[in-house]
Amino acid sequence: MKKKRKLNLFKEFVESEKTGGVLLLFATILSLLLTNVFIGEDFPKLWNISIGHFSIQHIVNDGLMTIFFLLVGLELEREIYVGELSNIRKALLPIIAAIGGMIFPALIHYVFNAGTITQSGAGIPTATDIAFSLAVLSIFSKKVPNSLKIFLTALAIADDLGAVFVIGIFYTKTIFWGNLAIAMSIFFLLLLFNKFKVKSLSLYLLFGLIMWFFMLNSGIHAALVNTSIFIGNDWANNLFSANSLGVFFGLVLGKPIGILFVTFLAITFKVAKFPSDIRWIHIIGASLLAGIGFTMSIFVSGLAFEDATTIQFSQISVLIASTVAALLGMLWFYFFVKEISIKKKR
Repeated sequence: MKKKRKLNLFKEFVESEKTGGVLLLFATILSLLLTNVFIGEDFPKLWNISIGHFSIQHIVNDGLMTIFFLLVGLELEREIYVGELSNIRKALLPIIAAIGGMIFPALIHYVFNAGTITQSGAGIPTATDIAFSLAVLSIFSKKVPNSLKIFLTALAIADDLGAVFVIGIFYTKTIFWGNLAIAMSIFFLLLLFNKFKVKSLSLYLLFGLIMWFFMLNSGIHAALVNTSIFIGNDWANNLFSANSLGVFFGLVLGKPIGILFVTFLAITFKVAKFPSDIRWIHIIGASLLAGIGFTMSIFVSGLAFEDATTIQFSQISVLIASTVAALLGMLWFYFFVKEISIKKKR
């Protein structure tokens, strides 16, 4: 009986949407501990071990993360056609919010760093980490309407697409335009398949695989294995530099202010509208969680600068800012958002 109960508990744990958040947090803490306590600076080098023709980092970044975004994209597609995003004004809301959530953080960083050698770091606080923000949101599943998860997912994807655009234009030294053009052509072809209701999964998978290959070889990369950040003894020395402050306040303040400001304008001028079960109290919480930049912001840090010390302190600032943003979001949902009341059918 006890054994059966344990098996049921494990099954409930695995099937719970909170599980992903718990495992993600555990993996991050483990990575930081291995890098800074047990193994040291050599730990990140393990990701460069090759399996066949690809390194472990390559497999995770350009393989597993592609699958992750595919699954997220499929969920969004369902919502666009039959769910919360099927209404154009509702679908516009997260896109507009994402634009505000990119512009304001970049402006804050620019204000701190204009005219200095760290000015190029303005792109660092513009991204939202999909996995981590949704993981934190899932902790409060009883308080969060499904449409808010969709809103944050769509916002984070639009955000990441914007970040990829910024990377491609400002931070990528060599872009193979031919490969990129082929990848985008296949993408639009897939959109046409979808428009004309082509339902062959094998056809989508085949062209999707070809598109992935050309995108992989275009010079523009996917999300990354970036949690193994080395934190040296002098980690606090540069914490109040213009660059570090720009990154911190860009994520912690710029993100929510930008999202809330443009969302307010969009709702006021009736360009977009809230789903029926979302309130401002929910949007505030989601905008705070959008300040979790993490993987994409850490990646941009490595592209924005060439100096190893500046990169390290930028990444530490992203880690601190993302932690603060996560805590603020959690506190907001814990204290200010009530549980969703479920009416029982008679």
